[in-house]
Amino acid sequence: MLDVCCSYGINATLLRYDIDLAGIGAHALDPARAGLAPEQVIAEDTAFFAARRRADERRVLGLDVSGPAIDYAVATGLLAAGWAEDLEASDPSESLIEGLAEVSLVLCTGGVGYVGPATFDRILTHAPDAWVLAFVLRVFPYDDVATALAGHGLVTEKLPGTFPQRRFADAAEAEAAVHDVQLLGLDPAGREADGWFHAEAWLSRPG
Repeated sequence: MLDVCCSYGINATLLRYDIDLAGIGAHALDPARAGLAPEQVIAEDTAFFAARRRADERRVLGLDVSGPAIDYAVATGLLAAGWAEDLEASDPSESLIEGLAEVSLVLCTGGVGYVGPATFDRILTHAPDAWVLAFVLRVFPYDDVATALAGHGLVTEKLPGTFPQRRFADAAEAEAAVHDVQLLGLDPAGREADGWFHAEAWLSRPG
């Protein structure tokens, strides 16, 4: 699996380790870790997550523009491999192309809006057998990405319901999100109006 906009490997951690999001947060915010040097953080986290690894050894690869995030996730073993590349701006490196050859699922949770058709087109060019599962904030359209995926023979469908993505950072972000979904003719009640970004899940598979 390739996690697009993977950041520090949170999705890989949730999939491969016996820990939930609250547990990851509690570990990261432990006051005892505040003074640790970067190499100490990596050493502690490597041991912490290794002790919680599940028997299921699925391989998760990561793609993000942040080099430090990729370096951390690979160094701690959360990602099997990762690349800090901007596929909106340029074609993938030879190393990434080699990694894409083994990808059967492309996952993106909250990344659409930062990345768009160019990124997905470049990925699918080198991962021709992959399905795509994208959780897209309701404030962003997905039509242009679906059109790009159709060029690779994938049919896109929206799965039922919505999924809470994250809480708003502040009142201004909340007000903007509610305004944006209303402009799209969507009802924010029970979703954005309750203080959360909500995402729709889009699955693209061979037709």
